[in-house]
Amino acid sequence: MPNPPSQGAPAPRKHWLVRALRALAVLILAIAAAYFVADQIASQELQKRKEAFRARFGKLELDEFKPDRPPAAKDAGRIYRRAAGSMAGVDEELGDWSLYDALTQGPSAFAGRGARDTPEPPADEVERRVREKFAALDEAFRLVEEARPLEPATLLENYELEGLLPASSDVLLLAHNVAARAIDAARSGDLEAACAWLDSGVHVACTLEGDPTLMLQMARHFALERALRSAEEVFNATDVPLPLGERYWTLLERAAGPGAFADSLAGEAGFMIAQEMPRPRIFWTINNIKTLELIEGAVSAFEQEPGAARQAALHALAEETRNWPVLYTCARSQAPTVLLIARGYDMIVARRHCFYVAVALRNHKHTHGAYPGALEAVAVAMDAAMLADPFGGGPLRYRAEGEGFVLYSLGPNQQDDGGGAGGNRDHDDIVWTAIR
Repeated sequence: MPNPPSQGAPAPRKHWLVRALRALAVLILAIAAAYFVADQIASQELQKRKEAFRARFGKLELDEFKPDRPPAAKDAGRIYRRAAGSMAGVDEELGDWSLYDALTQGPSAFAGRGARDTPEPPADEVERRVREKFAALDEAFRLVEEARPLEPATLLENYELEGLLPASSDVLLLAHNVAARAIDAARSGDLEAACAWLDSGVHVACTLEGDPTLMLQMARHFALERALRSAEEVFNATDVPLPLGERYWTLLERAAGPGAFADSLAGEAGFMIAQEMPRPRIFWTINNIKTLELIEGAVSAFEQEPGAARQAALHALAEETRNWPVLYTCARSQAPTVLLIARGYDMIVARRHCFYVAVALRNHKHTHGAYPGALEAVAVAMDAAMLADPFGGGPLRYRAEGEGFVLYSLGPNQQDDGGGAGGNRDHDDIVWTAIR
């Protein structure tokens, strides 16, 4: 008679499954414990970084970086926003082609705006379109003139993410059209009006002074760059000294000052840290730590003297961020923009110095009948700091050429490319050219 099966021994497969489930539970608990410990360590490190950041900049939270709005009756920012809205409406009605490009490039500004085989319009057609658009923008330009004597203030009503892109677009549109108005006035022979519009161009850029996001700082950089390029066009529309008042230079210094740059970078850190961190929190925590390191490094670079030392510090920061591991993806993605704005700041400073020196050279020509052979002729009577090249560390490069001159900075590559001499299109120099 066969023996009955044993009742006490578990099936081998069931025994293996229980052990596997126990091991899995232990592993999950270990991972959870490790995550909790790592999260606490990262959070404590972030808190230390925040405290150090506040000690350095005096503020940290986003609300602390928001510019104070002046009373409504003195608030230029809100009027500029209305002007930009009106300009956008005209673009929808008459086409979004740029007045600035039409004035500076002529018919080629319209190339590729329709079918590929659409020919460029003739010069008289371009002129008609320009006059039509200027007429349609009369109300918007009236608002810009209304805002000119008021206090620069942010275009933003709030600092929610969805409000940033429209605000930056508003600044670009304003900058384009105000620059075009200055050029048009100069070509019409009205230098007083042209200089008033140059003043408005810098005033528009001042509305973004210290706004705490990189997106708006890029818009401010563009507005300043466009304002200074239009100043070069106005300068070349005449051969007499420009009637620019002291306020223009004060606004330009304010808009391009290093304090505004450092505050805007610090504000970006506050803006990022103020956002609610999604899961997994530790990923965002360590990326915020790296973001603070990035911004502190950029501000530290700007504590160096302009020239080789500053550029070397920015280059070292760029190399460091490129070597960050993939874990720091979010922080690393911010680095190119931060460094672009940092180098863009020095490019704006170089253009500002060039304009300041160009005005001194024009005054010399008006007094002596010709441009000098060297900058030393005007250096004695002007601020020595304005002669400095923020990239090269030495003075700006200068040469008389034809009836005018070429004045330039070495640019980001810190090499003398001759200011584009000989038709060199690959030059990195930042050039101011006077044609007469």
